[in-house]
Amino acid sequence: MSKVDVVIGCFYGDEGKGKVIDYLAADADVAVRCTGGDNAGHTIKANGVKYAMHLIPSGLLSGHTIGVIGNGVVLNPQVLLEEINNLKEHGYDVDKYLKISEKTHVIFPYHSKLDVALEKVRKAKKIGTTGKGIGPSYCDKYERSGIRMEDLYAPDFKERLKEQTELKLALLKVYDPETDYTKELDFDKMFAEYSDYAAQLGLEDKAEIDSAITEILITTDEARRQELYTYVLTHLHEDAVYIPLTYECNKAIYRSDMKGFHFTQTQYEVPFQDFSF
Repeated sequence: MSKVDVVIGCFYGDEGKGKVIDYLAADADVAVRCTGGDNAGHTIKANGVKYAMHLIPSGLLSGHTIGVIGNGVVLNPQVLLEEINNLKEHGYDVDKYLKISEKTHVIFPYHSKLDVALEKVRKAKKIGTTGKGIGPSYCDKYERSGIRMEDLYAPDFKERLKEQTELKLALLKVYDPETDYTKELDFDKMFAEYSDYAAQLGLEDKAEIDSAITEILITTDEARRQELYTYVLTHLHEDAVYIPLTYECNKAIYRSDMKGFHFTQTQYEVPFQDFSF
């Protein structure tokens, strides 16, 4: 097996990519899901149990391969949590082996509503989408207005979600004026649900780590800086589900192949031992 093997499907899906990936993942250190959403996926049978994998890279079933959900994926947190819980119930150490990019865009209920409304407008020229909001979520991504995993724990998350919900309601009124989407897209309910998803995925802890790294960059108190370094290193060990391969906050960068944290402002490195993914 070469250093990196890439599997690309050129026939619009259902051409057997999953089987090839399963074969390669048996000897791989890392299996990365680069693009797509939960409309895709395939069924894997491992140790006599069938698993329907829609978001989590199936390579994780090898028991030793790290599964990474990359920033090219659009992610439905509800589906992700269902997959995580199912794997945990069958003894898989998801906390250790699953990593999620903080730049991954999140699918919200208004994406699904737009998906269905747009298909209705297309009439005979329908694309044939699954109605799960994949396309509209990618539109937000490339329009640079989408909400990413890191935004779910940001201080302005509620404000951004409110803004996006109102914009999508305006669009839905154009595409499907006969339907009252204000009842279907209850903002308070949506905000509560996604805040809960963030809590289940441990993103609140991630916010504290971000805050600590930011303080490291600006503090002039060397004792405080050392205290914060210790805190960040300790919690990165514990923060198993949500550590991307590249951890980036402001000008602080952590990579798995480095021997510590490197801060471009301070050129300061703190070594640590036996840290690996």
